[in-house]
Amino acid sequence: MKPFIASSAVEIPPFKITRDEAQAFVKKNYSTILSPASLKVLLKVLGHPSIRERHLAMDNLEVLLDEDPDKRVERFTHWAVRLSAEAVQKALGKAGLNVEDVSALVVNTCTVTSAPGSPRT
Repeated sequence: MKPFIASSAVEIPPFKITRDEAQAFVKKNYSTILSPASLKVLLKVLGHPSIRERHLAMDNLEVLLDEDPDKRVERFTHWAVRLSAEAVQKALGKAGLNVEDVSALVVNTCTVTSAPGSPRT
């Protein structure tokens, strides 16, 4: 049998923030931490008019203010597993397949600090 793509699916984290909310959060919490040049670049990126809102793998923005590396890995793992499982179930449903029918799985992730990829095993 020739390999083929039976289905695909995407899951987006439920927490979303608007362009204005993201810029306000950065200004409030990072203005004294970042250099003026870095702050300007970050605000420009977050303020791009083609992106009205962003979906982030977290429950709220406050986790970014006091998150140690271990907590970040824990958060990434939680969201990667949750979102991956939901996408797999959605793709299987669309294709009318069961897990036993799948011989390969292709995963594409974003590796930004607020958008986790699949955990390595």
